[in-house]
Amino acid sequence: TGATHYNIRRATSNGGPYSTIATVAPPVTSFKDSTGGTNCYYVVSAVNEVGEGPNSAQFTIGWTNVDIGAVGIAGNCISSNTGTYSISASGTTFGSTNDAFGCTYRSLTGDGTLIARLVNANHSNARVGIMMSETLGTAPKAAFVYYNFNGSALKVQSSVRTTAGAYGQTQSSTITNVPVWLKLERSTNTFTGYASTNGTTWSAISTNTVSMTNTIFV
Repeated sequence: TGATHYNIRRATSNGGPYSTIATVAPPVTSFKDSTGGTNCYYVVSAVNEVGEGPNSAQFTIGWTNVDIGAVGIAGNCISSNTGTYSISASGTTFGSTNDAFGCTYRSLTGDGTLIARLVNANHSNARVGIMMSETLGTAPKAAFVYYNFNGSALKVQSSVRTTAGAYGQTQSSTITNVPVWLKLERSTNTFTGYASTNGTTWSAISTNTVSMTNTIFV
């Protein structure tokens, strides 16, 4: 309590080492890092008249690419200043007992909501969407909301794995066209997937209870 200022530290590797990049003092409570890259890690400490407190939990700003399981071609993500992301990825499936896909992720601590507008995909068997996952393993507890471009499906679906190592449970929506809006919400251990044609009116696809750690990957 009674902080006189805050030290902001950054690292380019998960877990540090961290370097102090800024100090802010009340009433200023925000800072924009204009020199960091997309894969940076941050901690913040408070300083009062007694001294400096411990670093906060580490958090990230920006997104990181990773390939889950055995994929044929390494994935990549290209972003623009308009908030549009072009993602290339390969793999075979998710929601099985041995997932294989590419994703662009960051960490989320506590409750949160993930929203994305999917414009299209250039592969007839692609499944493209958003996820919340306990780990970046090949069969973690996870929730997915995605558009299935397979010719026999062509609709928004959800897949939820409530037990690590098990198959995901799939449910389908009535929304069959793209572009489409996708939303995934976490409230404690309740995960709800939605779809929308306009980003305003949402239709729930599934609601499931999944016991995950406080910090997950999205």
